[in-house]
Amino acid sequence: WATIVGQAYRLLASRGAPPLDTASISFQYLGREVPAGEEIWLAIYYWDGEEWGKLPTTLDLDYNTAVAPVAGPGLYVLLASLEIPLPQAGWNLFAYPVQASRPVTEALLSIQEVYTTVYGYEAGAWLIYDKTLPPLLNSLHTLDFGRGYWISVTHPITLNLKGAGT
Repeated sequence: WATIVGQAYRLLASRGAPPLDTASISFQYLGREVPAGEEIWLAIYYWDGEEWGKLPTTLDLDYNTAVAPVAGPGLYVLLASLEIPLPQAGWNLFAYPVQASRPVTEALLSIQEVYTTVYGYEAGAWLIYDKTLPPLLNSLHTLDFGRGYWISVTHPITLNLKGAGT
Protein backbone atom coordinates (compact mmCIF):
# COMPACT_ATOMS: atom_id res chain seq x y z
CA TRP A 1 0.00 0.00 0.00
CA ALA A 2 3.02 2.28 -0.01
CA THR A 3 6.42 2.86 -1.56
CA ILE A 4 9.49 3.18 0.67
CA VAL A 5 11.51 6.31 -0.09
CA GLY A 6 15.12 6.04 1.00
CA GLN A 7 16.02 3.86 3.97
CA ALA A 8 14.26 2.93 7.18
CA TYR A 9 15.89 3.79 10.52
CA ARG A 10 15.72 2.23 13.96
CA LEU A 11 15.81 4.85 16.71
CA LEU A 12 17.03 3.80 20.15
CA ALA A 13 17.78 5.77 23.31
CA SER A 14 21.07 5.24 25.10
CA ARG A 15 21.03 4.61 28.82
CA GLY A 16 21.01 7.97 30.60
CA ALA A 17 19.97 9.87 27.44
CA PRO A 18 17.17 12.46 27.65
CA PRO A 19 13.68 11.09 26.94
CA LEU A 20 12.57 10.96 23.31
CA ASP A 21 9.14 12.49 23.97
CA THR A 22 10.28 15.97 22.86
CA ALA A 23 12.46 14.80 19.96
CA SER A 24 11.74 14.88 16.25
CA ILE A 25 13.03 12.83 13.34
CA SER A 26 14.02 14.25 9.97
CA PHE A 27 14.42 12.50 6.62
CA GLN A 28 16.13 14.05 3.64
CA TYR A 29 15.32 12.27 0.38
CA LEU A 30 16.34 12.32 -3.26
CA GLY A 31 13.62 13.53 -5.60
CA ARG A 32 14.34 10.65 -7.99
CA GLU A 33 13.42 8.16 -5.25
CA VAL A 34 9.85 9.48 -5.02
CA PRO A 35 7.33 8.03 -7.48
CA ALA A 36 6.22 10.66 -10.02
CA GLY A 37 3.37 12.83 -8.72
CA GLU A 38 3.45 11.37 -5.19
CA GLU A 39 5.74 13.78 -3.34
CA ILE A 40 2.84 15.60 -1.67
CA TRP A 41 1.73 12.27 -0.15
CA LEU A 42 5.03 11.57 1.63
CA ALA A 43 4.75 10.89 5.35
CA ILE A 44 6.88 9.41 8.10
CA TYR A 45 5.52 6.18 9.58
CA TYR A 46 6.36 4.44 12.85
CA TRP A 47 6.22 0.67 13.47
CA ASP A 48 4.76 -0.05 16.92
CA GLY A 49 5.44 -3.78 16.72
CA GLU A 50 2.03 -4.60 15.24
CA GLU A 51 1.14 -1.98 12.65
CA TRP A 52 2.42 1.11 10.89
CA GLY A 53 1.20 4.44 12.25
CA LYS A 54 1.33 7.65 10.25
CA LEU A 55 3.01 10.52 12.09
CA PRO A 56 2.07 14.19 11.58
CA THR A 57 4.68 15.04 8.96
CA THR A 58 5.87 18.46 7.82
CA LEU A 59 7.26 18.45 4.27
CA ASP A 60 9.63 20.97 2.72
CA LEU A 61 9.38 20.19 -0.99
CA ASP A 62 12.08 22.74 -1.88
CA TYR A 63 14.70 21.04 0.29
CA ASN A 64 13.34 17.47 0.06
CA THR A 65 12.92 17.03 3.80
CA ALA A 66 10.25 15.46 5.98
CA VAL A 67 10.06 16.02 9.75
CA ALA A 68 7.79 14.46 12.40
CA PRO A 69 7.68 14.12 16.19
CA VAL A 70 9.20 10.92 17.52
CA ALA A 71 6.72 8.33 18.82
CA GLY A 72 9.35 6.52 20.89
CA PRO A 73 12.12 4.02 20.23
CA GLY A 74 11.41 1.95 17.15
CA LEU A 75 11.45 1.75 13.38
CA TYR A 76 10.80 4.83 11.23
CA VAL A 77 10.38 5.04 7.45
CA LEU A 78 9.40 7.63 4.85
CA LEU A 79 6.56 6.31 2.67
CA ALA A 80 4.69 7.56 -0.39
CA SER A 81 1.04 6.51 -0.56
CA LEU A 82 -2.02 8.02 -2.24
CA GLU A 83 -4.74 8.72 0.33
CA ILE A 84 -8.47 8.26 -0.33
CA PRO A 85 -10.77 9.16 2.60
CA LEU A 86 -13.68 6.79 3.16
CA PRO A 87 -15.60 9.11 5.50
CA GLN A 88 -18.39 6.93 6.82
CA ALA A 89 -19.16 3.45 8.07
CA GLY A 90 -21.10 1.53 5.43
CA TRP A 91 -21.01 2.37 1.73
CA ASN A 92 -18.56 4.85 0.22
CA LEU A 93 -17.99 5.72 -3.43
CA PHE A 94 -14.42 6.32 -4.59
CA ALA A 95 -12.52 6.67 -7.84
CA TYR A 96 -9.40 4.56 -8.33
CA PRO A 97 -6.60 7.05 -9.20
CA VAL A 98 -3.68 4.65 -9.75
CA GLN A 99 -2.68 4.40 -13.41
CA ALA A 100 -2.40 0.63 -13.21
CA SER A 101 -4.69 -2.32 -12.60
CA ARG A 102 -4.23 -4.26 -9.36
CA PRO A 103 -6.01 -7.27 -7.86
CA VAL A 104 -8.70 -6.13 -5.41
CA THR A 105 -7.00 -7.70 -2.39
CA GLU A 106 -3.62 -6.14 -3.26
CA ALA A 107 -5.05 -2.68 -3.95
CA LEU A 108 -7.03 -2.66 -0.68
CA LEU A 109 -4.27 -4.11 1.49
CA SER A 110 -4.11 -1.03 3.76
CA ILE A 111 -7.73 -1.56 4.88
CA GLN A 112 -7.94 -5.35 4.66
CA GLU A 113 -9.46 -5.66 8.14
CA VAL A 114 -12.25 -3.09 7.66
CA TYR A 115 -13.81 -3.70 4.24
CA THR A 116 -16.17 -6.47 3.28
CA THR A 117 -17.63 -5.84 -0.18
CA VAL A 118 -16.66 -3.89 -3.31
CA TYR A 119 -18.88 -3.26 -6.34
CA GLY A 120 -17.79 -2.04 -9.77
CA TYR A 121 -19.78 -1.44 -12.94
CA GLU A 122 -18.37 -2.54 -16.28
CA ALA A 123 -19.85 -3.21 -19.71
CA GLY A 124 -23.44 -2.98 -18.48
CA ALA A 125 -23.03 -5.27 -15.49
CA TRP A 126 -22.31 -4.95 -11.79
CA LEU A 127 -19.26 -6.87 -10.63
CA ILE A 128 -18.72 -7.87 -6.99
CA TYR A 129 -15.85 -8.77 -4.73
CA ASP A 130 -17.00 -9.99 -1.31
CA LYS A 131 -14.58 -11.45 1.22
CA THR A 132 -17.26 -13.85 2.48
CA LEU A 133 -18.05 -15.36 -0.94
CA PRO A 134 -16.27 -18.39 -2.37
CA PRO A 135 -13.66 -17.15 -4.88
CA LEU A 136 -15.58 -18.52 -7.87
CA LEU A 137 -18.55 -16.24 -7.10
CA ASN A 138 -16.49 -13.04 -7.09
CA SER A 139 -16.66 -11.35 -10.48
CA LEU A 140 -14.64 -8.20 -9.67
CA HIS A 141 -10.98 -9.18 -9.85
CA THR A 142 -9.07 -5.92 -10.33
CA LEU A 143 -9.38 -2.22 -9.58
CA ASP A 144 -8.69 -0.18 -12.72
CA PHE A 145 -7.58 3.40 -13.30
CA GLY A 146 -10.36 5.96 -13.61
CA ARG A 147 -13.19 3.68 -12.56
CA GLY A 148 -15.54 4.26 -9.65
CA TYR A 149 -16.22 1.67 -6.95
CA TRP A 150 -18.62 1.26 -4.07
CA ILE A 151 -16.96 -0.15 -0.96
CA SER A 152 -18.46 -1.15 2.38
CA VAL A 153 -16.30 -0.45 5.45
CA THR A 154 -16.95 -1.03 9.15
CA HIS A 155 -15.81 2.47 10.18
CA PRO A 156 -14.45 5.69 8.63
CA ILE A 157 -10.88 5.18 7.42
CA THR A 158 -8.32 6.42 4.91
CA LEU A 159 -7.50 4.04 2.09
CA ASN A 160 -3.79 4.16 1.21
CA LEU A 161 -2.90 3.14 -2.33
CA LYS A 162 0.50 2.36 -3.78
CA GLY A 163 1.14 4.40 -6.90
CA ALA A 164 1.73 2.97 -10.36
CA GLY A 165 5.42 3.87 -10.47
CA THR A 166 6.44 0.91 -8.33
